[in-house]
Order: sequence, then C-alpha cells, then structure tokens
Amino acid sequence: MRPCILVCSYDASYYLLISYILEIEGFACLPACDCANALELLPQRRVTAVLLDCSDNSSCKPDAIGRICQATKQHSIPVLAVLPSGNEALYFELLKAGVDHIFISPHHPSQIVHALRGLAGMGEQLAAPEDPGQTGFSWGKLELFPQQHRVRYDGKDIVLGPIQFKLLATMMHDPDRIFSREEFIRAAWAPNVHVEPRTVDVHMGRLREALRNAAGRDVIRTVRSAGYGLDSTIEKT
Repeated sequence: MRPCILVCSYDASYYLLISYILEIEGFACLPACDCANALELLPQRRVTAVLLDCSDNSSCKPDAIGRICQATKQHSIPVLAVLPSGNEALYFELLKAGVDHIFISPHHPSQIVHALRGLAGMGEQLAAPEDPGQTGFSWGKLELFPQQHRVRYDGKDIVLGPIQFKLLATMMHDPDRIFSREEFIRAAWAPNVHVEPRTVDVHMGRLREALRNAAGRDVIRTVRSAGYGLDSTIEKT
C-alpha cells in the first residue's frame, strides 16, 4: 500500500500539482480544503503525513494547525507546511504549534518529496544497535526502540513526534557526546532541505518538555554555542 499524504489546501490548482508530483513518486494523496476538513478526515483514513498549504492565512491559522498537530501526535504522524516568504512570525508560530517542517516558497517540489520520504520511513532509517541481540537502546530508565518507534521512561510510554524521536535517537547512539545543531539537522531532516538552526532549538525544547514530564527532571543538557546532549551528571538508577 502506498503511503497516503493528507494535503490540506484551499487552492485546487496547488493540490492538483503537488498530488501529481507525489503520486509519480509513489505516494497516494487525500485532499482537504481547510484545517477543519483535515481534522474530519484524519480519523477516517490511515495517513502517513499531513501537508498544509498555508498560503491563505484565513484557512490555516496557527490555532487550527495546533489542533491538527495534537490529533496527529498520538500516532506519530508528521505535519509539514508550505509558507510564503516574508512571514517569519508565522514560521515560528507554526513550529511551536507542532509542525515538523516548514518549506518557504518559492521552493522546489523535490524538497517536499525528500522530506516526506525521510519522515515516512523515520523508524526504519535509524541505525541498528551494535549488538544484534538488542531490540533498542537504553540510558538509565530511558529506553528507545527504533523499529517500533517507541520511547519509554521507567516502563511508561512517551509520545514523541518523528523529528523529536530522531533527535533523541541521535543522542542515545552516543550518550556521552554533545551534538551540534548541524549534526542534528543532518540526522533528523531529509537531505537537500534547508533547516534553520533555531528550528532545532524549537524541536529540542519540545523533546525536553516531554522527557521532563516523564522523568520529573531535565534529561537534556544544553552547552552554549556547542549544542545538546544527554545530561551525564544525572544519576541513572
């Protein structure tokens, strides 16, 4: 079965163009005319990712997009958005709402294809543990299972989006390292897609909050001008 992309756009011509490109690349597409329509369709179909056309601010406001992100979070469905240039305020509002990646127009459609391929196969693309007998990684009470796209702390599940999952997996591959923002971009986003370093900070903040809620303390360490890593000073018992 081809991965299904829910394309939310008020512009029928945009949907026809992007759906044509995506279907050539092996995806199936499902149209939604606005965010309300997208929310209605999400429970009805098995969706691999959501692509939002934010060219019309009235049809996809940040609060409506936030509801879409909440609806997709439980199933780790990535949300992508297309935004006209010159709208930096909305760019960061969308990131804070939970959008995984934003494309600034004008952009080449191949960037969307690359990103969807990477996000749709996020779990399968993670490197396997060194010990073939293992099924995942552990760091104290924190466990990550790549094939199941599952994270647990002290036996309790933590729900993470695809980008946050990949950021955590990167750190758990080498828990003693501090990773730069550039390293996280290479690890968590598709190639040939431009990602601002500040975008990493937004996703890392989202990951930090999820882990703090589960562990009752900060698990991620920030090193100014260097990057992020797991906090090795925490007693891991």
